[in-house]
Amino acid sequence: MAGSTTRFVNGCVNADKTSPYGSFVLPSPSSCHTFFDDFDAYSSGDWDSTTIGTGTISISNGDGGIITLQNSAAAFDGIVFNQKKEAFSLEIGKKSWFECRIKTDTTDCSCYCGAVNSGSSLTIVSGVYFVFIDSAVGFVVQNNNSVIGGATLSIPDLTEYTSLSFYFDGVSGFYVYVNGEYQTTVSTTLFPTETLCAGSVVYNNVDAASSMLIDYVFLSKER
Repeated sequence: MAGSTTRFVNGCVNADKTSPYGSFVLPSPSSCHTFFDDFDAYSSGDWDSTTIGTGTISISNGDGGIITLQNSAAAFDGIVFNQKKEAFSLEIGKKSWFECRIKTDTTDCSCYCGAVNSGSSLTIVSGVYFVFIDSAVGFVVQNNNSVIGGATLSIPDLTEYTSLSFYFDGVSGFYVYVNGEYQTTVSTTLFPTETLCAGSVVYNNVDAASSMLIDYVFLSKER
């Protein structure tokens, strides 16, 4: 039998009735610029990667689609993994959203994940991102190597899958969430001036291999 699902058999729209999408049966696909990768497949042509050492990037078995960034074993061996092109910028009057679901196989590593501009470096130049270093977790807003806002977060164990999210209100507030639970708001009137992309970095803190597993990554901005 059918469940209690609400059904909009004539469509559900988010556009004014006089607009070109006024009679469209789905929400306007052009209302946001959106990137989402669930990693059921991986093509190196869609992502830029830089490997320090002899690490590998591969799709792993696992429910939901998983990509694994696997480092080689020397201290500071690592992998930089970014969208092929930087195609997002923060803008006053335009809301933005980011979420990723990740885990690491050890606490003896450092990692970053967010909307970033890092090139091939293990450190972030500009961006809005989550950082995990020596078991300390933070949220950072940064422009041209200068931190302009941030907060310390409480995450029990990043060796378990954890969703990390932020919402930018288009004015001055970055609302930060962990596993869907609101954590804090970082307020700043300064933003990264560079164009950003979804990106991640993981590197070893000691002479032992580490890895980051990414379930999905999502980045979206109002047009």
